[in-house]
Amino acid sequence: MIRLLQFEADKRAINICVNSLDTELSPQEKAKMLPDVGKLSEQSFKHQLIEAGDLEQLKIIITAIGEYKNFFDDGGASGSNKNLEDHFYEHEMNLCRDAFTQQFTISTVWAWIRSKEQEVRNITWIAECIAQNQKDRINNYISVY
Repeated sequence: MIRLLQFEADKRAINICVNSLDTELSPQEKAKMLPDVGKLSEQSFKHQLIEAGDLEQLKIIITAIGEYKNFFDDGGASGSNKNLEDHFYEHEMNLCRDAFTQQFTISTVWAWIRSKEQEVRNITWIAECIAQNQKDRINNYISVY
């Protein structure tokens, strides 16, 4: 469960930092909004996140953590065209899959609920692709293992 909660906190911290780049938010206000748990909550990372002035600096800070090193890749040559949210969902589904290989705890329930939420997003994505006649993009969903 710790890994799931740490990732949830880190995901929120990344979103807060990315969304606050072009605002007049002071470093003190940003520090109040960042979670106190997660891998990015360590003082060195937290201070760097607060002081980051542009997206490139944020990318360097976030990709320093091994699990998050590919979060800002856009697919490039593979043509997958994944954005940051897609990387979040994909990583979360990997963590959820791993939660099912452990003893039954609250993390298993959490993982099951999150997997069902992803299934709903996938069905919505497929329906929207069909409705908009974008059938070539139907397979760009996040797999639920």
